[in-house]
Amino acid sequence: MAGSNQETLKAGIEAARAGDKATALRLFRQVTLSDPKNEVAWMWQASVSDTLEERRRCLEQTLRVNPGNSRAKDALAQLDRVAGPSAAPSPSARPVGGANRVATRPARRSPVDRGREPLNPMYVIGLLLVAGALVVFVLFASGTGTQAPALPDLNATQTAQVAVLLSTIDPGSVQGSLSGPRPTATATRFTGVIVTPRPNTQPTFPPTFTPTATITPSLTPQPSATYLPPSTYTMLFGIDDGGIGPALWSASGSGVGQQVIGTSDPGFQDPAYSPDGEQIAFVRTVTYENAAGTSVTAAELFIASVNDVYNARQVTRLEGEEMYSPTWSPDGRQLAVASSARGNLDIWRINADGTEPQRLTDNTGVDTQPAWSPNGDVILFVSDQANGPDSGVTEIFSVTPDGETIEQMTDAANSSYTPAWSPAGTRIVFASDRNGDSDIFIMDADGQALVLLTVDDAGAEDRIPAFMPNGRDVVFSSNREDNGETFKLYAVDINGGPITLLEDSPFNLVSLTFRPQRDALFR
Repeated sequence: MAGSNQETLKAGIEAARAGDKATALRLFRQVTLSDPKNEVAWMWQASVSDTLEERRRCLEQTLRVNPGNSRAKDALAQLDRVAGPSAAPSPSARPVGGANRVATRPARRSPVDRGREPLNPMYVIGLLLVAGALVVFVLFASGTGTQAPALPDLNATQTAQVAVLLSTIDPGSVQGSLSGPRPTATATRFTGVIVTPRPNTQPTFPPTFTPTATITPSLTPQPSATYLPPSTYTMLFGIDDGGIGPALWSASGSGVGQQVIGTSDPGFQDPAYSPDGEQIAFVRTVTYENAAGTSVTAAELFIASVNDVYNARQVTRLEGEEMYSPTWSPDGRQLAVASSARGNLDIWRINADGTEPQRLTDNTGVDTQPAWSPNGDVILFVSDQANGPDSGVTEIFSVTPDGETIEQMTDAANSSYTPAWSPAGTRIVFASDRNGDSDIFIMDADGQALVLLTVDDAGAEDRIPAFMPNGRDVVFSSNREDNGETFKLYAVDINGGPITLLEDSPFNLVSLTFRPQRDALFR
């Protein structure tokens, strides 16, 4: 494993020096995912990252590995001084395509706190370079220049975000780290001017990474003014009791008060609460007469009031044999579903009144299990398109609501599936059998910072995870009690702690969702 990381790191450094930032970034991400304590890889990844936010994340991780890395400290200070703390994007301002990290950053030290430290000469040079670039840009924009500055991929706002990143990478030390102990990055200076590109310059399918190990670090707890316990919330779950379709049940978030609210005849498949918690969308197989007067039996989308689930209205007439996993847009005006209306399963977007259906994916693979982000910018889905329809291996992808941009989020030895968003859209929980049996993982919204939540489960199958509205607890289904056919509900705190069994249920649970609670503190 170490040898593989060393070769990957070396290849990434060569790509960075050759100016191939995309390849370098992919390789450095591969190393830091497999070896999160690789200080040299984090520094190099910071130097080729495309966004200010990701550079901050890489530099912060460098300091977690080595708090004494003065160059990482200098680089962080420069990002704040040159670009300003406001340059970091907020969770609600995530660019289209899902490529950028969206977690809110903690407050940084004021430049005053660093006033007693000696000024780095290269820092002064960097500031002069930035000032010069801004002057040229302003002169050109005002019409006094005769030709455009050599910044073709920047607009005025992005030019103001230019930052000079001074990271210290000694080529000799790096080469030495490929065969011996890892050095600290404290020797010869590597200097570069890093800019934020326009979102539409990102590739449709960026280079992907291949995780080479399961990373299980503890997540850093994020402060919350109020923690609401699981019993505060209401969850819906589908139970397969052998009827026409799954029966619809409800309970508190702790599993107490289980009751059936919709029977398996006619059935309620994949229920999903609307953002205001007043409606549910679900799938049902029905027979009806289409526009041509032909009798059709198809899986279609239905919407009902939570107080009257039996009086549901049929929303779609796509006429596909299969439909799965309705998911609402944050404003409640649209939904996305997986439907086989045009052959194999694809992701579709449709208005809540059933009008203007649009197919967002169109490939030879099977696309299913959509999950619309709370920020509204992307829809996650699961597909076998990366490995081929005969492979049986699925990965998690994202697609923009207009269908224009698709990105691969995971790339593991086996499958990843059933993704679900945290209430604030900063994290994604999902199931994967990359380690053999099905386990529950969590990652940041950009696909990074992978963490295994279900550790040492003795080969149990863990399935269909969902965040509680408090953003802290994840509930999932598992047979970990006896490794048999009985699946029960469990909860785990993503910040650490034991996995707890919720109220017992003797049924086969096939879906799970929580009613949104607007007064909950999201993160």
